[in-house]
Amino acid sequence: MAVAPHPAATLSDRLLRYVALPLAIGTAVGFALLWYNATDPGAAVEQEADSFADAVTRAAPAVVSVFSLAAHNPLCELPQFRAMCERFFRGQPSQNSLGSGVIVRDDGYILTNRHVIAAGEDIVVAFNDGSQILAELVGADSGTDLAVLKVPRTGLPAIERASSDNARVGDFVLAIGNPFGIGVQAVSLGIVSAKGNYQVDQTPYNDDFIQTDAAINPGNSGGALIDQYGRLLGINTLFYSGSGRGSDGVGLAIPVERAVAVLDQIIEHGQVLRGWLGVLLHDPPRGEAGLFIVRVYARTPAAEAGLQPGDLLMTINDEPVGTAREATLKLRDTDPGSELKIRFKRDGAVRQVKVTTALFPLSGS
Repeated sequence: MAVAPHPAATLSDRLLRYVALPLAIGTAVGFALLWYNATDPGAAVEQEADSFADAVTRAAPAVVSVFSLAAHNPLCELPQFRAMCERFFRGQPSQNSLGSGVIVRDDGYILTNRHVIAAGEDIVVAFNDGSQILAELVGADSGTDLAVLKVPRTGLPAIERASSDNARVGDFVLAIGNPFGIGVQAVSLGIVSAKGNYQVDQTPYNDDFIQTDAAINPGNSGGALIDQYGRLLGINTLFYSGSGRGSDGVGLAIPVERAVAVLDQIIEHGQVLRGWLGVLLHDPPRGEAGLFIVRVYARTPAAEAGLQPGDLLMTINDEPVGTAREATLKLRDTDPGSELKIRFKRDGAVRQVKVTTALFPLSGS
């Protein structure tokens, strides 16, 4: 004869099965999700993507407005023109250009674009707190369209730097500057659209950019391109559009590593010193090693060493040349006056010459 279960035992079994056990499992899963979100970078990014206010708060004090002022017009010194000048200029210099800049060192060094300050005689920096001060032009580099300014202040809020090498296509970025000269610092949001090789008319030498769809409007030039944590990724340089309409163009920023290298050389040498061989290189058909020399410029180290168009460049200092872009960048970063051992192939025969690099013609302002 079967024995009926005790009512209390049945109730406790049901509580264990339908309440306590699911509650324990749910609690364990909840703790696991909390731990995962705390340790997984992707989850943190997803949570922080709701707002970038903290990133802007960290970076904004390091972004300044840069005014380039033209000198008085000499005509204003003539009696017949004084009334007109007083009416239109009120005795003040005319504003010739406007852009942005980034405080990169707390002892007063600021990076901006060369085209922002190129046409002016006096340069005024306006800080985030509203104060203004005259700046000294330390030097400029036409190759990267960068300029270094120095203001007589210390303890400035220098921006924290990120590694642009670690930035991935698709990462969020923000452009901070003074667009259109409206006098108010503004922020635009986008992503890293591409990285790498570009050749545009405004910067004839620099071919290494971060591309973004964040708006880089007039006045944003020289400002900061930051990551979602407020760290500097690059210096905003231009908005490139084939049609001239901003809606279908791309923003380009100079990577922070390249910009800081230019800063250091200008501070130390007054200009950027780049090595130059004097050749134009081209990648060969797929599967072939080496680089074709398609042009040798006159009166250059390559011409003096006897290199000719059609030669196949194989190694530089016993190292493979890689792609045409890699070899060009390597030569660019070589100090002028460096001796290079060049191995190349001509008419099926391997030859070798030693070449001393010259100063690249675009170095300096």
